[in-house]
Amino acid sequence: MKSTDKSERVQYINDNLVSQSKLMKEIAEKLDKDEKAIQVAPNEGQILSTLVQLAKPKFLVEIGTLYGYSACWLLRAMGSDSELHTVEHNKDNYKNSEHFLKQHNEAHKVTCYNSSGLDFLNSWPKDKPIDFLFLDADKGGYLNYLNLALPHLSSGAVVVADNSFLFGHVLSDQPPENYSKNTWMKMRELNKTLSGSTGQFFGMMIPTHQGMTVGVKV
Repeated sequence: MKSTDKSERVQYINDNLVSQSKLMKEIAEKLDKDEKAIQVAPNEGQILSTLVQLAKPKFLVEIGTLYGYSACWLLRAMGSDSELHTVEHNKDNYKNSEHFLKQHNEAHKVTCYNSSGLDFLNSWPKDKPIDFLFLDADKGGYLNYLNLALPHLSSGAVVVADNSFLFGHVLSDQPPENYSKNTWMKMRELNKTLSGSTGQFFGMMIPTHQGMTVGVKV
């Protein structure tokens, strides 16, 4: 049997199994024009939508909005009474995300915040659960975000961490010389935590190009 190159497999998925909305394409084009094309890939967006469809969360939190591309994928699968709270620290990125997400036909389901992820999670209401948490911001902060969100996560809540291969750095058993040791250590710990090492989650990394680790709160 012929071995198929990974890029060919991804191309097949993107060409045949993924459908982007007009707004998604506009956001992707703007990100490319602004040289900020670091959003999730289309196939990863479809994974996000699938996870939302399976989990059927009411309250979703996204740390790292950028221009709102991944938020569109989350919105695509959300229920009629679901809420997405998406947080972006960079002011210019926040303005762009607001501009685009206001055009979404489900705009009433999403609220954008110009805040640090830490400040946002510290102010999250104690009586309000988080049913779905998507982490796609500063990689060294993922574990801190997870720990702050943990008391609010409902039973069965889904946590998704993007870029969990850390651009290949987590593959090394030793801290890379040309990258933050602290970030390397925290991402490796996050991957183990979400995969079940502490007994708080059950999950696994999906081996997308950049890695996407998924954990379900037990």
